[in-house]
Amino acid sequence: MTRILCHQQLIMMNNNKVIKTYSEESVKPYRWKWNWWFVISLTIGHIGALIGIYLAIMYAQIKTLVFYFILIQFGATGIICGAHRLWTHRAYRAHFLLRIFLMICQTLALQLSILQWCLFHRVHHKYSDTDADPHNAKRGFFYSHMGWIFTDRHPEYLEKSQKIDITDLENDAVVWFQHRFYVPLVLLITFMIPTFVPCFLWNESFINATCLNLFRIALSLHQTALVNSAAHIWGSKPYDERIKPTENRFTTYVTMGEAYHNYHHAFPWDYSASEFRWDVNYNPMTAFIDLCAWLNLAWDRKKVDRKMIEERLRKYGNQQLMNVFDRQPKNLLLDTLFGLLTLFWALWVLLALRFLIHSSFMIQIIN
Repeated sequence: MTRILCHQQLIMMNNNKVIKTYSEESVKPYRWKWNWWFVISLTIGHIGALIGIYLAIMYAQIKTLVFYFILIQFGATGIICGAHRLWTHRAYRAHFLLRIFLMICQTLALQLSILQWCLFHRVHHKYSDTDADPHNAKRGFFYSHMGWIFTDRHPEYLEKSQKIDITDLENDAVVWFQHRFYVPLVLLITFMIPTFVPCFLWNESFINATCLNLFRIALSLHQTALVNSAAHIWGSKPYDERIKPTENRFTTYVTMGEAYHNYHHAFPWDYSASEFRWDVNYNPMTAFIDLCAWLNLAWDRKKVDRKMIEERLRKYGNQQLMNVFDRQPKNLLLDTLFGLLTLFWALWVLLALRFLIHSSFMIQIIN
């Protein structure tokens, strides 16, 4: 069932403190403190990822590349459909089995536990682009993309995060279990299983599998981070020109429909995170939730009333983009195919480089 929410119902939804307040205050100077654990671990991880790129081009089996790119999509499903739309915004409700599946996928992505991820994101929405925002885009692209991970949290975040209600997360058995046993789950789900599957099933070398798995994790992190950085800096603002989040098409393609971001910050409770459903515009994660609803694994999908959207457009939207409901692709099939091709952009680049390099080697051998 899809539930259309009117204004009065939305006022009653403020129990988990995710309603937004925006501030136009400028960025205040602050002496950052390095979080050396994350600096060292991410540095080592990225070095391993760079080695993984080399091995992917030169030595790894193609089926290994395909395997890890499929895992990236499973991880993205856990982040987008799970940590984001389900647990942070409560945009729909999910069966226990679906919640377990999404928890496993979210663990695969290695982006902190669900409870930690949701706390960061709820603070991000309530205090978006202020000093309390953990990845404040006003501090620049690099900071909002990954610099915030390298530093200790700002005092404003530490203060304001204490006011965010996360009792719904603490009372969720799946969320609690993952948070309680996050380290062993990460060792098993994020590292051991993805590394040993190619080794045992098709005799991939251990070093290839290890470094390509690190590349998978790094690429997944950067694609997710684009929503915090690029989608808060570049793009259009049809729904609310007062805020920084934008509609960024490239980021939308590589995140499976997650960067209709000006709309999402205007209406964060919408289960589609977009003004459009998957059968109107590119949004495969919404299609996944609808499939789960058809299987009776998801229900109570929340959608924003069109009159509320039109009212927001009139008050705060870009008047030159008032025909936002007509901004639909001329051919949904072609738009979806283009989106799915863009989703695997890194795979196509690796395969192209692999073909070019190996072809040049063959030419040298022949000559």
